[in-house]
Amino acid sequence: MFFVNLKMWAGNYFNIDKLGKGIVSKIILIFMLCIKAALNFLPPEYSDFSQFYVWFRNIMTAEQMTDELAVIPLTYENWMFLFLTVLVLYICIMTSLFYSGLVLRDLRSKNGRENIPLSVFLGRFIILCLVFSVIFIPFALLAVYLLILFLLAIPIMCTIPVCYLSGDKGFFASIGDSARRTRGFYILILRDITGTYVIYMLLGFLVSLVSYLSGTAYAIIHSFLDVWYYMCFARICAYAYTYTQSIRIINKTNKS
Repeated sequence: MFFVNLKMWAGNYFNIDKLGKGIVSKIILIFMLCIKAALNFLPPEYSDFSQFYVWFRNIMTAEQMTDELAVIPLTYENWMFLFLTVLVLYICIMTSLFYSGLVLRDLRSKNGRENIPLSVFLGRFIILCLVFSVIFIPFALLAVYLLILFLLAIPIMCTIPVCYLSGDKGFFASIGDSARRTRGFYILILRDITGTYVIYMLLGFLVSLVSYLSGTAYAIIHSFLDVWYYMCFARICAYAYTYTQSIRIINKTNKS
């Protein structure tokens, strides 16, 4: 069964170039790779958090808080690095959602289903970007403090933006509709997300071995791996939405 699923994942998810003639997917890949890899080539002082680590160890072992310990030793470069990291993550997530919407449009076209006009699709994507920019930080904090609930909700959450970008529902209606429709496909979607993530982790371990040979090569290859999985996950979101719509567009290896 695992190898059957692996064959299906390779055909539908891992092949991120499977979108029209592949030009748009290549542009998206290169764009995300450039901004993701750029973080690794900032001056060393930007990612130097040694003073912060020392402060954190001291505060964990201190018996009482002092004025000196109350000051978090983060430099201007450290704050800029954190800001750029969050910004890059936000851009990568939104670009992945854009790619997911394009994948869904491609799947629908191949299945003979009508898509909303491209102008409407772009307008909805802009609205999604604006909304996500507001909820991004609170959502990230919620994911940290309620990690288990967040992970369990991923199969539902991943179909919400795709539902909105499809044009089938309005923004708030997409939330309720996705939660309702995902119930019969929850395990199937969770299986695909979990299985592909395990493969991503295994590849990450192999890529980490490159760091012993060249730090620069490792930074680029690791960034490529991250971007590749962003796009794989985006494809999972698009296919997951088709599951919930009961559209038979999955290739023959996934018939069950």
